[in-house]
Amino acid sequence: MVQEGKNDHVNHNHNSNHNHNGPQIITGVLSSAMGDLSKQRRQSIRNTWAQRSNTTTTSSSDTGNTGNTTGNTRTPLVYFLLAGPWENVQDEYYTHQDILWIDEEEVYNGEQSVLTLKTYSFFQIIYAIVQEYHVPVTHLFKTDDDSYVNLHALVQELQESSLQQNSPSSSSSSSLPMVDGRHDYFGQCQFKYPKVHRESDYKWPITNETYPEPWFPRYCQGAGFGISLHFLTCAAGRGHISNIRFMPFEDVAVGMLAERCGVDPQRPVTAKVKVFRYQSDEVKKRTRLGDTRTDDLVPPAACMMNKIVQHRIIDEYDMEEHHKTVLDPLYCNVTRVKRDQLIQQMKEKGIEWFG
Repeated sequence: MVQEGKNDHVNHNHNSNHNHNGPQIITGVLSSAMGDLSKQRRQSIRNTWAQRSNTTTTSSSDTGNTGNTTGNTRTPLVYFLLAGPWENVQDEYYTHQDILWIDEEEVYNGEQSVLTLKTYSFFQIIYAIVQEYHVPVTHLFKTDDDSYVNLHALVQELQESSLQQNSPSSSSSSSLPMVDGRHDYFGQCQFKYPKVHRESDYKWPITNETYPEPWFPRYCQGAGFGISLHFLTCAAGRGHISNIRFMPFEDVAVGMLAERCGVDPQRPVTAKVKVFRYQSDEVKKRTRLGDTRTDDLVPPAACMMNKIVQHRIIDEYDMEEHHKTVLDPLYCNVTRVKRDQLIQQMKEKGIEWFG
């Protein structure tokens, strides 16, 4: 176990001039180098919510390759975070030039998971680029390859939170603490300290040897969270990523860094980060126990209205349906009709369904 260092706090005066052009975001998508499904998911993201981000030509006035400039903000760039055999990655790496690859095994077996290493590598790589090339990044956003991210809503969230915090009517007792209008750590975050589960039948148990404390720090769910440059500077620039005790659950690991840097997890103020897709207790139980049965499930209609992130996208078709509702919010009515028709078909067949 690596010895932990003393606590530190973010210096909010560092690089404060980055805010004058509005939020400038780089997104990292956890994916896998193993199997066709992950490759299909990456291509589905390139064809939908990441399409504008990674194909629009950067303005000649930009410093570094940080995406398209539109008015006061830049369209976020999207990169996929992969490990595993290089031979599985190299063709896609050179073709799309949107992959950050680390030389580790693609392991997702509980306490042996590579997810934390991928997320830490994303933080360290972007921090190094920012320092070396003075790229004007204000935030990183991390998500998974089965998530749809409305990048426009993400930018709006950062703009609106800044306006609310800096308005004369803002109160210092706000439940959404920010400094200079910045979200330092935000997403679907815990309000209370989560209890540690060690039960063998739990999907994500953890041993006393790895984490002896009974409670996790407050953290944001890994399906979609953002961190500011100021949080990044503390975590990567001050060596906390290198020195903190290793935690295999990557979202908890980032929560540990936040606690070290004195950063409070926050929830968005303009739209939601939806970690779960289904509402029924049966589906939540299956998720908790790792039960992958889906033949009797009817997901809620695809609709990105009032959402920044929707996790648990089912397949390429589902990703496209969500994308259509971003391009045209009225398409939500179409997806609702399709869902009603599917429910009717299952009823006619006498199938008990869960949603």
